[in-house]
Amino acid sequence: GLVNILGVVCNTGRDACIIGVDIVNTYYGRTNVSIGSFKGRFGSYTDNGQDWHYVNDLKAQFPHTVTGRDDVPSALAVYTKALQQAANKSVTIASIGETTNLQDLLRSDLELVRAKVKRVVYMDGDFNFGCARGTYGPDDECWKSAQYVVANMPREVKITYSGFEVGIRGLTGGALS
Repeated sequence: GLVNILGVVCNTGRDACIIGVDIVNTYYGRTNVSIGSFKGRFGSYTDNGQDWHYVNDLKAQFPHTVTGRDDVPSALAVYTKALQQAANKSVTIASIGETTNLQDLLRSDLELVRAKVKRVVYMDGDFNFGCARGTYGPDDECWKSAQYVVANMPREVKITYSGFEVGIRGLTGGALS
């Protein structure tokens, strides 16, 4: 079926993520979809490979307007606006990787999440919420955010955990041309 994408947010302080999102949205004609980035420090002070990431190749080949996370609103602002405009219990959040933005959202407006979010689907390798051995910084930052989100997500929100291992045979996303 079709999905109505309300927004796309990046979970760490690396610019490559939001640039990649802008490239993909532009390529598929979805420039009207709001995008936002984590504005905190987590992930901004370590190179986990994103500085030589394939996004650099995409930047050279495909149109985009975003040059870094300072060019977009905060992920919290994108989440909040999307949820405020949505019908009650109509939103499914696909959380891929770290839960920094969900932590910010829950701390900001737990009742908005309770009212609007129907389901959260968490996906990342090893079922570790993107907290892979300090890839983006000290493990405790990532784990604390994951623990907070799991402990504080409203009980009414349905939860699905889907590690990379679950979908490994369904890899998609061939080369863009």
